[in-house]
Amino acid sequence: MIVKVYRYTLGDDQAAHYDSFEIPYCEEDEATVMDVLDYISVHLDHTLSYYKHSACNHGICGRCLVKVNGENKLACITKVKGEQLLLEPVNKEKVMKDLIIG
Repeated sequence: MIVKVYRYTLGDDQAAHYDSFEIPYCEEDEATVMDVLDYISVHLDHTLSYYKHSACNHGICGRCLVKVNGENKLACITKVKGEQLLLEPVNKEKVMKDLIIG
């Protein structure tokens, strides 16, 4: 699976951009978007910023809200499907770092 992730750091001179990551994935895995973010953070890029299982990991608190292929979704309960995934913050004007908004 190819995962494109929005990258930006408030106050950094580097412009916002997207990084692409190739991760192993199989339809039968039933991985969530949070699982994908965790895999990227642990195995490919430890600088990735996102709300990691922040409070509930059951879709209750809403803290892990991100845009998944253009739609607002909770990362902890949204199952991934297909061969490509686009992950963006829900509000690019309020980005503090990567997928974290303030």
